[in-house]
Amino acid sequence: MELSDEYTQLIVKAKILNKQNTCLLKLNKELIEINNENLEEEKDTFEELTEQNSNNSISDSQIHQTLKNAFEELFSRPPTNQLFLTSPQNQQLNILLQQLNTHQQIPFKTLRTDLLCSLIKNCCKMSALIPISLENGFRMNKNKYTGTAFVLSQLQEKERETLTHLLKNLNRISLIPGYQMSALNLGIVFAPNLLQNYQMGDEKIIKFLIEFAYEFE
Repeated sequence: MELSDEYTQLIVKAKILNKQNTCLLKLNKELIEINNENLEEEKDTFEELTEQNSNNSISDSQIHQTLKNAFEELFSRPPTNQLFLTSPQNQQLNILLQQLNTHQQIPFKTLRTDLLCSLIKNCCKMSALIPISLENGFRMNKNKYTGTAFVLSQLQEKERETLTHLLKNLNRISLIPGYQMSALNLGIVFAPNLLQNYQMGDEKIIKFLIEFAYEFE
């Protein structure tokens, strides 16, 4: 009789466990379905954001053209002291950068000189003309012409073209007395914008690149 009672209890427990297991399997199935739905939604959201970023991202050609237009306008004006050292109010600059990001036409001729300069600096920062992977190469060879030329040769063609264009214009600025901006001063201003992993002393790298801008073809 005792064995029968124990057996009956085991049967009852087995049925309870089986029922619980069935419920757990059902719940797990529902969770998997919910998770798959969430993954699909996240995938759709990610693809949508990626497409938006792609549409709103600044292309190399747009950066190059913006820098070209900004420098042309800058050189058409009388030299101004403390060039690149003054910054406009953030609100004004933010509006200008929004225009750039949304591919709107920028009225270069109506911009104040400080806005033009800040636009140039921000173009450098947003474009990542010098990839992080090559930054150490510049640091190791910052006083060696051949080493720097080699690092520059590793850049993508569009990046190298835009960077060279920028450096040549900065070289012109460094030679105009009215701007009072030496290659070193320009290096101090542009090193944090051109080098994503900026370190103290990197301004000498940019100074060197500016000084020899016309030699690196």
